[in-house]
Amino acid sequence: MVPKFWEGKHTENRLILLDNVTLPEINKEILDIAQIYIDRKLMPNDINGDALHLAIASYHKIDSVLTWNWSGNIKKIRLRFEQTLGTL
Repeated sequence: MVPKFWEGKHTENRLILLDNVTLPEINKEILDIAQIYIDRKLMPNDINGDALHLAIASYHKIDSVLTWNWSGNIKKIRLRFEQTLGTL
């Protein structure tokens, strides 16, 4: 989740946003959830990418996920979840 945050333009501005943010814990259960998302083809095959991002949110029952790199894939991801889990 966080490594991509350091990449690209305006890194310093993004880092300021994290000054008062407590990052959620990542444990084995979260990694297992991310792997399930990947195995069921709900998320791209990158354990450190979107699958981990969503697994952290799922495990910690986070209602909203802020991201800037999902816009092109969100419709595909939602469709995959609906096909697998039912209507969201």
